[in-house]
Amino acid sequence: MPPGQASPSAAPPGPPGNMGVLRAGLCPGLTQDTVGQLRTRGIRTVVDLVSADLEDVAQKCALSYKALVALRRVLLAQFSAFPCNGADLYEELKTSTAILSTGIQSIGPMSLPLGPMGQMGRETKTST
Repeated sequence: MPPGQASPSAAPPGPPGNMGVLRAGLCPGLTQDTVGQLRTRGIRTVVDLVSADLEDVAQKCALSYKALVALRRVLLAQFSAFPCNGADLYEELKTSTAILSTGIQSIGPMSLPLGPMGQMGRETKTST
């Protein structure tokens, strides 16, 4: 293998503190032994574990199915985005956008985002 190249079986390097990679202490119940057993079956990240068939993982890794379900639940709660509905997004848009008339009939009104305290943001020029 040429110098400077990682072996194909090595996990790709990530930034320090990468929260997507499974490691001991990431959440309660995720011990070094559990992480080692999961890695031997190719489960290296939170996404790998959450999307895996837990019954199959439990059998192949000799781990408790109930423990894996609890682990999945905790990881989903920890790493999932906060849900937001369309009505909330629309209300946010209404309070942060101003519709201004340009005075030019062919262009019509244009929307400009408002910054904090209702101040208009900087205009950006684009070449056409």
